[in-house]
Amino acid sequence: MNSFRSFVLVLLAIYLSSGHCHAQRNSKRYSEANYLYQQNKYDEVLNYLHSANKLFKSETPEIVFLSAASHYFLNHLEDAEKEFISLLKIKSSLQVESLLFLGQIRFHKQDFTNASNYLKSYLKAIPPSHPNRNEVRNVIRNCATGLALQYRAPLAMVENLGSQLNTSGDEFAPCMNPLHQNRVYFTSAVRSTDNNEPPQTDFYFSTKENGSWQKPKTYNPIFNSSKHEVGLGFNTSGQVLYYFRGNNLLQGGIFSDTIKKSGKFKINPLLTTINPVSAHLPPHFSSDTIIIFPSNMLGGQGGLDLFKIIKRNGTWTKPENLGSSINSAYDENFPFLAPDGVTLYFSSNNPDISIGGYDVFKASLTQLNKAENLGIPINSTADDTHFYAGRDGTTAYFSSNRKSGFGARDIYTAYFFSPLSKMKSRLFSPGIAFKDDFQPDYLEFKPILLNGTEHPLENEYKSYFNALVPILNENKKLKLLLTGFPHSALTFNDGIQHSLSLLSDIHRFFSRASVNTQQIAYFVHRSRLFEKSNQGISFQFSGELPINMALHTTPLFDGENDNRTRDGIDYKWLIKEITFAEFQKSDLENDGENENVTLEFIPDKNKILIYSGAFTSFGLAQWTNNHKYKIVAFLDGHTLSKERASELVSTYPSLSEYINQ
Repeated sequence: MNSFRSFVLVLLAIYLSSGHCHAQRNSKRYSEANYLYQQNKYDEVLNYLHSANKLFKSETPEIVFLSAASHYFLNHLEDAEKEFISLLKIKSSLQVESLLFLGQIRFHKQDFTNASNYLKSYLKAIPPSHPNRNEVRNVIRNCATGLALQYRAPLAMVENLGSQLNTSGDEFAPCMNPLHQNRVYFTSAVRSTDNNEPPQTDFYFSTKENGSWQKPKTYNPIFNSSKHEVGLGFNTSGQVLYYFRGNNLLQGGIFSDTIKKSGKFKINPLLTTINPVSAHLPPHFSSDTIIIFPSNMLGGQGGLDLFKIIKRNGTWTKPENLGSSINSAYDENFPFLAPDGVTLYFSSNNPDISIGGYDVFKASLTQLNKAENLGIPINSTADDTHFYAGRDGTTAYFSSNRKSGFGARDIYTAYFFSPLSKMKSRLFSPGIAFKDDFQPDYLEFKPILLNGTEHPLENEYKSYFNALVPILNENKKLKLLLTGFPHSALTFNDGIQHSLSLLSDIHRFFSRASVNTQQIAYFVHRSRLFEKSNQGISFQFSGELPINMALHTTPLFDGENDNRTRDGIDYKWLIKEITFAEFQKSDLENDGENENVTLEFIPDKNKILIYSGAFTSFGLAQWTNNHKYKIVAFLDGHTLSKERASELVSTYPSLSEYINQ
């Protein structure tokens, strides 16, 4: 019952203002204890009442009720139950309200039969117009669901992550980084010493060592600020963190931080059609191109519904309601999409199918079957939210404010008895031969490092390109960006020509495999940061990614993508345009800014475009353009035609200058 505590506060205020306090000599004692209670200082309430016990031969019902309620909110269910049972002997309104608490206590102990009996007795004792009647009815419906699920075989074993990680405060929103499988990241609300200030939320992580979770550490000393930060998760490469930041938890912005080994961050506001943004309605990011989010402002089944937007050609689509097989007249929230792009986990407080509060459910985005309750012990009579499954397919984390915890919400882990098949990663690594009937649901492309005598289409490396052929042929709107990096120790011409030669061979391979070569872009980038091997080739995807597949690419070296803006427009100078034959005969050592030169290779037109510079705005590129080079825009690494720029100008207003140059 979400408003249970607030209802009790109103109840006590009405009861005592009507002059029901039996012993006037206890009035001051009660008044002081009640003041602490109103401040949520339940420990202090109990300490105060206990220290004064020796001065009083007997306790008034009001004092006993206040003590029992404090025990309840501190999760001391046994002590609370004893005191509430003692109040059943007294004929007063406190006796009636004790029935409500006893029903809640039995409910949280998952004694659904006795919980229903207490709550039904409570309903009989209150008037038909009582404001709490509907909520109590919903809890009785929860009891019926609990009885139906109580004897179902459990899917997992659940445990609290312990007092090193969880506190008497609020720990929630767990997530994982694929680069650090032994860590769990989460948000914690650190209560302010000033009672008038709300708890401050910051982002932390804990590492599991020798089977035990260690004391949490601040994610980064410069990341947490005076504002509220709530972690939303990492992208598939683990290189980008998505998070909420706001002056309060009700409204703020979504940001993405590009993580550097040096500990520095590149902060980017995320431009989406999600508005407004609340930390209580967290979006989920999948494959960098799909966002699933809750909203009660876009219409739908009622309450909070889950919606989906997809990034296509650099822009986000209009929100799409996920339909009645997932959404209900109640609240659906806290989505998590498995790497298959189809299996959705989320929380719902629909009392017809929930044990209590929010429960975690599983559903399919492509089938109309009703969502499946994950059952006990993953779900409880409390709010179970923020489900986040690990890539190993056997471990998941979630938040819950169940009464067995340490405080408001705690982080729990679920160990599944049978692996979640949709979570298992499939890696594209050299040496792996893929069968023709292999249908991957999660693919990882690692960059290729060559020692100077190797070729990417020979030996173990060929598996990369064999696997790419069916992916590109089956997903015509998917684009592949291949970038060659020559070793910085080579001369400018030698390094560039060697990389171009490799890309030319790769292009011939795709042409012979009947791949639409318009889906592939080839670049060579000279960077002083690349020193790992003689040659390197990296993979990037853009455009419309397949809904049933997650494509994971890792950078070749730290700083590989520094010359382009994530989810934004980059501008470069076009230094020269020549044919491939002309390039082989020319000496370009002194052309352009060779510290940051990029060549676009267009094999079908036998053309090479040579770019220099990397600018975040057209104005900056123009202001420093002393040689009056033509300025070209890039989106997600691909050149942007003026026709396409005209279509995107509403999303990126700076393109108007580019179009009119």
